[in-house]
Amino acid sequence: MAEAPPRASPPHSRPSGAVSVRPASRKELPRILEIQKAAFRAECELTGDWGIEPMAQTLAGVEEDFEGSAVLVAAGPGGAILGSVRAARVRGSVYVFRLSVDPARRRLGAGRSLMLAAELALPSPRYFLRTRKGNGPAEALYLNLGYRVYKEEDGAGGIRFAFFEKHAEGNGAP
Repeated sequence: MAEAPPRASPPHSRPSGAVSVRPASRKELPRILEIQKAAFRAECELTGDWGIEPMAQTLAGVEEDFEGSAVLVAAGPGGAILGSVRAARVRGSVYVFRLSVDPARRRLGAGRSLMLAAELALPSPRYFLRTRKGNGPAEALYLNLGYRVYKEEDGAGGIRFAFFEKHAEGNGAP
């Protein structure tokens, strides 16, 4: 079971260029879900699988994530939400999931800022995540941030997933 993170403002709230990252508020959850579905629409169009977890998730599911994981949002100038990410500590490792950036606002650094902020919010010696094999932009981002593919696996509907891990030397889990 994932450990709920503290709700205090973490040190990663500082801006990174025109993008700032901070913990999400409960009132932002509907917008987070809206961006998530828009962000994963391209995956559905590529694979033909509209039942993937990010598309099937409901507001109640996002609320569960909010209670059981760190939910961070990236905001642009004026505070508009550009994207979000979730991260949860499980048995001493951190699992990063649902990295979502508004398709109309990609390439502004929000994805990178969110990933770095998730690592700062939940220090750990090991981080894990997965993405669809062949999702070039996501794979490039994760590799650039020091993640490496440790396995590939077929999922539902014949979709192949790449599983990434990162060993963060000197990042002790609490």
